[in-house]
Amino acid sequence: MAAGGFVGATFNVQTYPGLKEWLNYDFEGLRDKLYALRPEWKTQGLLDGGVQDLDNISSGLAQKFLSKDPETHVTKLEWLAIPFRFNVVGTATPITRDEFILDQSQHANKLRDAILADAQAPSGLSTLAADEEQWLAGWLGALESAGLLRPLDEAPPIRENPKVVSLNATLATGILLAKAGDSYRTQADILGFFAKVQQWYGDTAKYAGDPDAVKAGIDYVETREDSEGNIVEIPVPKLADPQAFDMNAEQDTHFINFNIFAGGSTEFEYLRHIGVLDEKFNPVSAQALNLSQYLQQSAQQSADANALVSVRGPQAVTGSDGNSYVPADVALPYTVSFTNPSEAGIGQLRLVSEIDADLDIRSLRLGDLKLGDINIHLPVDRANFQGDFDFTGSKGFILRVSVGIDASTRIATWLLQAIDPDTGEVLQDNVRGLLLPAADANVANAGQLKKGFVSYTVRASDTAPSKAEIISSARIFVDAAPPSIAP
Repeated sequence: MAAGGFVGATFNVQTYPGLKEWLNYDFEGLRDKLYALRPEWKTQGLLDGGVQDLDNISSGLAQKFLSKDPETHVTKLEWLAIPFRFNVVGTATPITRDEFILDQSQHANKLRDAILADAQAPSGLSTLAADEEQWLAGWLGALESAGLLRPLDEAPPIRENPKVVSLNATLATGILLAKAGDSYRTQADILGFFAKVQQWYGDTAKYAGDPDAVKAGIDYVETREDSEGNIVEIPVPKLADPQAFDMNAEQDTHFINFNIFAGGSTEFEYLRHIGVLDEKFNPVSAQALNLSQYLQQSAQQSADANALVSVRGPQAVTGSDGNSYVPADVALPYTVSFTNPSEAGIGQLRLVSEIDADLDIRSLRLGDLKLGDINIHLPVDRANFQGDFDFTGSKGFILRVSVGIDASTRIATWLLQAIDPDTGEVLQDNVRGLLLPAADANVANAGQLKKGFVSYTVRASDTAPSKAEIISSARIFVDAAPPSIAP
C-alpha cells in the first residue's frame, strides 16, 4: 500500500441461515441454505428428492417442517434458545516488507510442520514439504505472484529463485494429492498449490458452518427460563485477547472487539450479568439504567430507518433536571442517513446540512460514508475531500465524491455522483447508478442496498453557553426531484 493510503474491508453476518425459509415453509430455499452450509450434502444429493428427504438428516424432520401446528413447527424450547450473543474481532498492524516476510515465513513453517506431523498427509505433499528452504521460497513466490508481496526495486523477483523454479517444475508434472476425500492434481501454478495447502492445513474453517471449525472459548453459560418452566443453557463466548494479535512490529497493532446481540433478550441478559439489572431485569438503582430513554432511542432508530433522510447526533446523557447533555470538549459524531425512494439507480444525490451556531465550524472533520454495499473510507482529519472511486467493473460507473464546508454560511455539502465511464457525464440510467435496488427483493440484505449514510464529527464552540440547544437538520436532493428535509 502506498504511503498515506488507506484500505478497508466489509463483511456480512447471517444468523441462522435457513430459519426464514423454515418459517415460510420454503423447502427449495431451505435446501439451498443447507447445501451451502454442508457441501457434502449437496455432493451426496441428500435432499434432492424433495421435502421427505429431510428425514435423511433426522427422523421426523420432514413432518416437523410440514406441520401447521406452531408448537410443532418451532417448539417453545427452540424459540427460547434462538437469541444468542457473539463477538467480532478486527486487528490491523502496519508492517514493513521485512516484517511481512518474517510473518509469512512463520506461517509457511506452521503449515509445513502440520503437514510433516500428519501421518495421513499425501506422500507427495510430505516430500515437497521436506525441503524447508524450497518450501519457504515457494510460499513467498506465491505471495509475490498474487501481488501481495512486491519485489524490491533492484532485486530479481522471488519467483525467479532457482528453488522456486524447481518447485514449480515439480508441480508441473501433475502430482495427484488427496486429503479427506478432496483430491488435487498439481500443475505449473504455485499460487494454486499453496492455496490448496492453506485450505487443508491453515484455514480454521473449510466453509460456512464447518463443524470442525476452531471455536472460541466459553466465558460463562447463561441460563434462560420461560413462564412455562422451559429451560435452556446458552454459552457466551470469551472476548479475544488483544495480546494474541500483537505482532511486535515497529508500528502499533490496532484492535477492536465488540459484542453482537442476536435477539432482544441477550442484551438484557448481558446487562444483568454486569450488574446493571437484577435477576428479574429491573434496574439495580434509579440511576443504573434509564429504560424509557433506551426504548425511545430504539423507536427513533426504527423511525429513522424508514425515513428518506434523517440525522442522528451524539449519545446524550440525561441530567438531574431531565435535560439531555453532551460533553463540551469532545468531537461529537453525527450521521446523516438516507434512502433511495425509487426502484431505479440514482445518478446524483446532494446532501446539505447546516451546522448549528453553537458548534465550532473549524473543528468539523469528515467521516466515512456508505452507499448500499459500497463503503468509502475518507482520509482522516479532513474538512473537505474530492476524489473518484472506480467501480466500472462491478457497478458500471465511477463514484465521484465531493465534500466541503462553507464557513461563511455554515453549510456542509456532500455531492455524490455516478459518472458514466464512457461519457464522463452523470448517469441517467435505470439499471445503473447509486443505491440501485436488488433485482430480487427477497435476497438477504436487499433493503440495505437502497440505504446509505455520510458522517462527520464536530466540537462544541468554546463560546457556547451551558444548556445551549443544538439543532441539526439535513436536506437531500435526489437527481432532479424536490428536496426532502430531516429535522
